[in-house]
Amino acid sequence: MRPTFGFCALAALLLAAPLRAEENCNKVYVQTDINLCMQHNYEEADAALNEAWKALPDETRARLREEERHWITARDIACKREAAQNVGGGIYPTVFYGCLAERTQARTKELRALAP
Repeated sequence: MRPTFGFCALAALLLAAPLRAEENCNKVYVQTDINLCMQHNYEEADAALNEAWKALPDETRARLREEERHWITARDIACKREAAQNVGGGIYPTVFYGCLAERTQARTKELRALAP
């Protein structure tokens, strides 16, 4: 059985949607695209956090390693709690990833303050 043109076009649109959302996050109005943008924002914040962590001296990272693991766990729990009232709703990812991004950005500032 050969795929029809309509099916292929639909698949192409669905696969292209995340790229479009990431590129134009200031111009999205559909909840799915907003969710993708919030996820993208969190991923960027997480990458910045990882860079800030790598910029710390080895002895500082060793001293903070356990604290950082606890911070990640606490952040995730707090954000799940914050988004809990929206479980099952289309806005859940927006609230969850928004919380993750905000807390991750704050932690990145803390870590950058410790860098030489």
